Amino acid sequence: MRIDAGARPMPLSPVLPKVRRFSLPVVLTLPLLLPLAALSLVGYLSLRSGQRSINDLAEQLMGEVSHRVQDNLREYVSVPHQINANKVAAYSLGYLKTDDLVPWEKLLIQQVQFYPYINFTSIGNELGSYRTGEKLSDGTLRINRSGQENKFTFESFNATKTGDRTTIATTVPNFDIRREQSYKDAIKAGKTTWSAPYLSFLEPTLLVSAMEPLYDGDRKPQGVLFTALRLDHIGRFLNDLKIGKTGQAFIIERSGSLLATSTKEMPFLEQNGKRTLIDVGDTKNNVTKQTSQALKERFSNFKAIQNGDSLKLTIDRQPYFVRVEPFRDDKGLDWLIVVTVPEADFMAQIQTQRNTTIALSIGAGAIALLISAWTVRWLTRPLISLTEAAKDLAQGNWQTRLQVHRSDEVGDLARSFQTMSSQLQGSFQRLEDANQTLEERVTQRTEELQATVKNLQATQQELIQAEKMAALGQLIAGVAHEVNTPLGAIQAAGGNASLALQEALQELPRIWHSLPTQHHNLFFNLITSSLSTDQLLTSREKRQRVRQLSQSIETMGIDNARNLADTLVDMGVHDDVTPLLPLLQHPDCDRLIKTAYNLARLRGNHQTIQTAVDRASKIVFALKNYARFDHSGRPTVAPVIDGIETVLTLYNNQLKHGIELHRQYETVPDIACYPDELNQVWTNLVHNAIQAMQGKGELTITVQPKDREGIAHLQVTVIDNGCGIPPDVMPKIFTPFFTTKPMGEGSGLGLDIVKKIIDKHHGAIDVTSQVGRTAFQVWLPIQLQEDS
Repeated sequence: MRIDAGARPMPLSPVLPKVRRFSLPVVLTLPLLLPLAALSLVGYLSLRSGQRSINDLAEQLMGEVSHRVQDNLREYVSVPHQINANKVAAYSLGYLKTDDLVPWEKLLIQQVQFYPYINFTSIGNELGSYRTGEKLSDGTLRINRSGQENKFTFESFNATKTGDRTTIATTVPNFDIRREQSYKDAIKAGKTTWSAPYLSFLEPTLLVSAMEPLYDGDRKPQGVLFTALRLDHIGRFLNDLKIGKTGQAFIIERSGSLLATSTKEMPFLEQNGKRTLIDVGDTKNNVTKQTSQALKERFSNFKAIQNGDSLKLTIDRQPYFVRVEPFRDDKGLDWLIVVTVPEADFMAQIQTQRNTTIALSIGAGAIALLISAWTVRWLTRPLISLTEAAKDLAQGNWQTRLQVHRSDEVGDLARSFQTMSSQLQGSFQRLEDANQTLEERVTQRTEELQATVKNLQATQQELIQAEKMAALGQLIAGVAHEVNTPLGAIQAAGGNASLALQEALQELPRIWHSLPTQHHNLFFNLITSSLSTDQLLTSREKRQRVRQLSQSIETMGIDNARNLADTLVDMGVHDDVTPLLPLLQHPDCDRLIKTAYNLARLRGNHQTIQTAVDRASKIVFALKNYARFDHSGRPTVAPVIDGIETVLTLYNNQLKHGIELHRQYETVPDIACYPDELNQVWTNLVHNAIQAMQGKGELTITVQPKDREGIAHLQVTVIDNGCGIPPDVMPKIFTPFFTTKPMGEGSGLGLDIVKKIIDKHHGAIDVTSQVGRTAFQVWLPIQLQEDS
């Protein structure tokens, strides 16, 4: 793009019309308020910038807290596996064996004393023996055992620091370590892994165990090492973290169980002496509960959270920042760390600045408004008086006098106004005289123009009706043929019915008396069965049925089987003739079957007559609708498709001899229109399409609802695959008296009348044409707006 360095500034002329739309007080006040608006905008942008800074600070804080928790957890959960690794080393070097667990007790009690976060460390073998070194939360040391030697009773002994048992403290019957799920899971995993979180037997604390299966040289399982980690120490660490002023953090399993929280809430419930884990959605802390619900709604379930993510939510009408981070290790641990910080922790100073900015803006605005009101009043009061005087002058009150006693420019303006008032009074009188004369002339000319318009409208209606009658004259031969065809069918069917009835009446009495009484019903059943048969057969199918039926009749020993089979097939008897055997064996079988056939044939002739009458009625109805002319001159609500079908009925003779007609009608509402005039539109378009295809081709008519320029319309499209319209002719097709047809075949008014009728409906017509496809699209509004 070229830039002209010498271009002049944009003139004020485009701006002035917009300014003039405001009143003078507004125009004078705006320059005083613009600096205040700019100051307010700067304050607003400053607040927005502060809000973004808060978001960044919150993200940094929660990220730092999440990383600290992860680092602490990673160090914390590595200790149980280190303890198990020491025990594996002792087992591998042969110092300890799995078939005798008594020597393990002193090692286990020493390990549990060395590590403060460990609740117990233990071993169980394939024989069901089990040994534990355990340290309770109050520092009490225990040695626990179970196995065949004590009938698998879990016995917990108080112990010294050197690993010697003293007194028994607790017993639990029927404890076989091999039946515990954690033991089974360790053997199944075949490698170092973690147990699911569980609650201790001996005290109310939540544990998770590092598990290490032991194998012999042949990889046969010999037992499992356990080291239980206290999760309440994680809660204490979270509680000691400083997360803003009132922020919180909690850790959950993928299943939703709460493992640890900074709120000192216990992650389990104890009711009737039974302890159960708490689902994070059931916690008593509202922030923890609503945060977990928000995470479920966002990710559908906790297992779907694969990467760290941040979100913002409102809890108890207070916005919170939330950060969730997955925590995993290579031993199968998979938890979620969630950090929540209320926005209020960061907003104290920002809120103070916001309140100060709002107060200053309100104060400055009030002062600016007072100064603006006084200045505007001083400037505009005399101008308002001048305006009122001008209004009085405009209403013909020439006696108005201004009372402005000023020597400045406003005073000069008032005196000039008085002089102008006197001059206008004289001029107005002269204009009134001239206006009276002009009104008389305009009235006369208007009456003449109205008479001319009425004559033109009448001429236009006569021209449309004449064009319709001309089209009807072209159709009359085809319509006569269409009417003669059903009339001929009626005449032929009537003759056949008369002949069949005459023959049946002649033969019926004699046959009826010769037929045994028990066979009368069989004769009537044959006639009834024939009357209920509407199946039409092709010539080939009929020959096959006659041949098969003839063979069946011959096998019964009946003569003239071929003729009987032919008559029975015409009556609809195609299969088993065994029920008719008494009739076929009658001595006068041929006359009996022929009489039944003649009686049954009366119904077919009646149907032929009925179909022909319906066809003739439809043609006459279409012709009457087409020739009708509505003299009311008012639009009516009518179905467009009915009008199209009327025209297609009249053109049926031209269409059926080589033109394949495709109707594509969608369900459309009736529209307000002039139905008789629209029939003229469809007549011209269909007639032109037939001529363009020279009577051979495909004609497609579609009707569908569509919007045009935001207004609901019906779109009617007439498509032919004829020769098309040449490009040089296309711009002239709607010109009056323009035609490409030979002299005497067209007036050149058809498409001109189509255009005028569509314009009368406030519609539109589009034309696209090429060789092999010409489409006329007519757009008609569903709600017709009458001309004013």
